[in-house]
Order: sequence, then structure tokens, then C-alpha cells
Amino acid sequence: MSSLWRSILHGRARRACIFARRRRVRLAIAGVLVTVAVAIAVQYYRGQVRSAVVVAAAVAGSSAVRVGAEVLAANPECLAIERARERSWAVLTHAAAVGSDGEPDLQRILDAGFRVTRVFAPEHGVTGGGTSPGDTYMGVPVADLHGTTRRPTDDMFDGVNGLMVDLQDVGVRFFTYVSTMCICLEECAERGIPVVVLDRPNPIGGVVEGPMMEDGCRSFVGHIPTPVRHGMTMGEIAALYNRAELRGRARVFVVPVANWSREMWLDQTGLPWRRPSPGLYCMSSVIAYPATCFLEGTNVSEGRGTMRPFELVGAPWIDGEALARVLNAVGLPGCSFTARSFTPEGETVKYSGQECGGVMLHVTDRAAFRPVRASVTVLWALKQLYGDRLAWEKTGSTYFIDLLAGTPRVREMLDGNAPLAELRALCGNGGRRFVRSGVRAGSLLRAYDRPSSPARR
Repeated sequence: MSSLWRSILHGRARRACIFARRRRVRLAIAGVLVTVAVAIAVQYYRGQVRSAVVVAAAVAGSSAVRVGAEVLAANPECLAIERARERSWAVLTHAAAVGSDGEPDLQRILDAGFRVTRVFAPEHGVTGGGTSPGDTYMGVPVADLHGTTRRPTDDMFDGVNGLMVDLQDVGVRFFTYVSTMCICLEECAERGIPVVVLDRPNPIGGVVEGPMMEDGCRSFVGHIPTPVRHGMTMGEIAALYNRAELRGRARVFVVPVANWSREMWLDQTGLPWRRPSPGLYCMSSVIAYPATCFLEGTNVSEGRGTMRPFELVGAPWIDGEALARVLNAVGLPGCSFTARSFTPEGETVKYSGQECGGVMLHVTDRAAFRPVRASVTVLWALKQLYGDRLAWEKTGSTYFIDLLAGTPRVREMLDGNAPLAELRALCGNGGRRFVRSGVRAGSLLRAYDRPSSPARR
């Protein structure tokens, strides 16, 4: 064989060896990638499975709405927790946690045979008047989670091997009961303590709205990665937080509300009204709360110190007639504004004892009303009329409005005279992304998505 042919054949063999080695390398890399992908999928699946165990139980012979504590009391064996009634339970609760008959849920839990050795008190305390050393609730010692510490300590957990959560939330991210529950989940995950959420209705339903919380704005008024109005119950939030933040490390059980659907407002449930916090006097205050609470980050009164907190907006330097004209000209759905003067009273409220000009918010169609959109519109109108007279309050070095909104963009856009349409888009986009997210969808209790009967609408 000639040297030419030998060199050609040798070249071909060499190239074949190179191609074979490359193919083996590609296959090895592909194998590694598949292994990593499978591992990630397994971890994600485990996180989904372990995010929360939904307790299957019902109140026999009743089609009325019954809160989670009532469901548990009627079915005390429903918890898939070993020796549940022999455990030493702490209960995170307050006086607004009552059943359909008005009886406090803690009493119901005790009567069902559960051994409660400690009560954890959120902001405002168990009864709404704060917490003092040595306080008890129904004979059970109270530990304060809104005093010198907002995180339960080893001493608080001494002898405790189970936690129940029974709090009436108001459906917005910056209401601190959500933060307290999530912090407790963190501590229980570290200690291997199971958490049972006795679920209650979201009083303002399942609509989602507002900017998403950004990581740099995490605080006690923003502890969960959701829009301002999240459209979820406390049980669903617990499942979401366990999945998204704790990677399924907590043992979470949710006892659902019986016969409630997500489209129902609290005053359609037949459940008795109890103030979830001292400043929320009635259902109209709860509906208005997401629309005006951003003003807590400004030098404008949100109506605290009056009988209509969060429905009144004003300051001594505001012309109520002018503000009402600008706001009504925008044409917000489901609401209107009228000029109203008011004088706040109280040691800690803005402009105490001073007459404030301003407006009153009237919700005319709560199904159409979008409170977070109304909130940024009120701020925009104040900026248009009064410019730098609208000042931003700080907590330390941080603007409080940034923590309430979950982002600095609302403040920055207002200071930059951004068009109202851009502010509205900011509120809408966060909600739409959250609704489409798999984390939220996988945390929802499907029983709440059934349509309610016409009588409840």
C-alpha cells in the first residue's frame, strides 16, 4: 500500500477516534445533566408533597360555614399526628378567633381534649390591648410575640411539642399576623415541631392585586413573597411559605374551613364579626384597608384616631374638595370620594387634635373595587396637587412606604412624576405573575374554589 493511502486511512482512523471520544464526553455531560434535573425534580416534588397536609374532615349535618377549629373539635381524631391530644400544644391566637356560635376557639380546642400549655400572642395581644408579663388567656400562660422579641424563644417552646395557629387575617401582605405565623413556622421547622393551621376565611375574598414583594423590602410588614392582596387563607399561606421559603422542612397540617368558597366575603359567611385588630372597627374598614394603608408611610392621615379609620384620608393642609374632584375624575371602578373634614384623637396618631381637610372613600361595588389601584391613585393625586408637601416617612434608614408596597418603585415613580397608567400597570403585573406561578397554584385548597350557592353571593 502506498504511503498516500496509508496516511489517508490513518487520518480517517484518527478522526473516528476523536469523534468517538467527543461523543462519549457529550453522553457523559448529558447523563450528569439528566441526573441533576431528576434530583431537582425530586426535591421540588418532595417540597410540593410536604408543603402541607390538608386534613380531610367535615362537620356532620351542616351546610353552614364552620371555621377550622370547629371542624377539628367535631373530628378530634382527624389529625394524622401521633398522640395529638396527648401533646403539649402552644396556640397562636387572639380574641377574634371565634366560631360560628361566637365561642372562642381556644375554649373549643380545650373542650375537645387538647392539652394547651401556652398561648402565643401576636401584635395587639390576645384581647386587643397588648400583652403584659404574667398575662393568661383562659387560664393558659401567654407569651408575647410582639414585644421584646417577635420570634418564639427556647423558653417559650419549653415543654411544647405542637403548635396550632388560629388567627383572623385580613387578606393583605402587610398585616403582621402573617409574618408572625411564618416566623413560627421557621422555628418549628428547626425543632421538628408539627404546626396545625386552623383555617379561617380570607375576609376580602380571592382577588389578587398589587406589586410583588422584592427581596430587599422584606420586613415584619412584608415577610412573604406575594403581592399586597394575596387572595389566600392563612392555611394556604402556611403551605406556600413552607414550599417557597422552607423547602418543605416544616410539618404543616391545615384544617380547612367547611362550606366556604373563595369568592365569599366574610359578612356573607354568617360568622360573627370580631375586630381582627383595634383599628379595624367593621367590615367596611377591612375593605378600605388595602386602599389607604400606604398612607402610613407618608405625612397624610389614614383616618386613625377616628371612627372611620382607613376610610378617611387627610391632613391640615389638604383641600378636600379639590382632592375629591381629582380622584373622581379618574373614574376608579367600584368607589367614589367625597370631601370630608375630621379631627383625629389619640396619643400616637397623626395630627391629633388638629382639623384635617380630606376625603372619605365610599366603596359602591366591592366586587369591582381594586383597593391597591385606588391606593396608588390617591398617592398620585396628592402628588399632583401638593408636590413635595407629600412627604415620605422613614423607619430607620428605610422608607416605610417601600416596606408596605414591597418595592421602592411606587415611591420612585411618584417622585419621578410617572403617569398614572404606569403606576396601575405596576399593581396589575405583580398580581398576574403571582396568579400564574406554580408555587401559589400548588398551595391553594381546591375545596375553596367551588362556587357558592346563590344565597351566599
